[in-house]
Amino acid sequence: MTVIDLKVGKGAFMTNIKDATKLAKTMVELGRYYNKKVVCTLSDMSVPLGLNIGNALEVKEVIDFFNGKYDKRLYELSVSISSLMISVSKGINISKARKLVINLLECGHAKNKFYEWIKAQGGVSESSALLSFLSYLDTQNTVLIAHNAPFDLGFMHAGLERCALGPLKNKCIDTLPLARWAYPKLVLEPQKGQYKLQSLASRFCINVMAAHRASDDARVCMEVFKRILNDTMSVQKDVQCETVREGELF
Repeated sequence: MTVIDLKVGKGAFMTNIKDATKLAKTMVELGRYYNKKVVCTLSDMSVPLGLNIGNALEVKEVIDFFNGKYDKRLYELSVSISSLMISVSKGINISKARKLVINLLECGHAKNKFYEWIKAQGGVSESSALLSFLSYLDTQNTVLIAHNAPFDLGFMHAGLERCALGPLKNKCIDTLPLARWAYPKLVLEPQKGQYKLQSLASRFCINVMAAHRASDDARVCMEVFKRILNDTMSVQKDVQCETVREGELF
């Protein structure tokens, strides 16, 4: 059995109901031809689903969803599609299926199953990942370096709080304000965004292999930091790095 959530609207491949309905019927017929039960549902894609865009933000929204913090449209679509899947696969009416889905969400079973999927694909739980990170830091004397650090630290602090691991007390250097200090004339460039990590990498001829992926972004950030240090060697001054908990970053 297959349930297809077919998007329709300005942000979808099918921009109108007529074409989307035609495609849905085609998918159902294809399934019937291959002796597979296919059910299609149409959902609006004229406006973004959920409140966030981008891999990290969307993952956070999934976790928030399981913790009871969600956009109503995202909740309704998720419950409706899940209810349809259960209704078709178990042969029960949609009302009973919906009650079952809501119960699985509220009791935490759905969240636990989500974490099981992560583990099955080689992932680890949030608490395990954070403990590994803290172990990697070794001590509070380790200085963190990040580009637009408050963005990343916001996730770290929220995760640490969820897992009752306490605040992150390491000091941090933020290469975004550092770049603005080192290259003040970039703000005069006609094209905006000159201080973005990828823009700086391009300017410094740093090879970007997988933009917005953690490991490559970390490498690029390191290269940008080294370049800034090298370019400002003659004008550097002692700067006190404050604790990230207070948000006073250099």
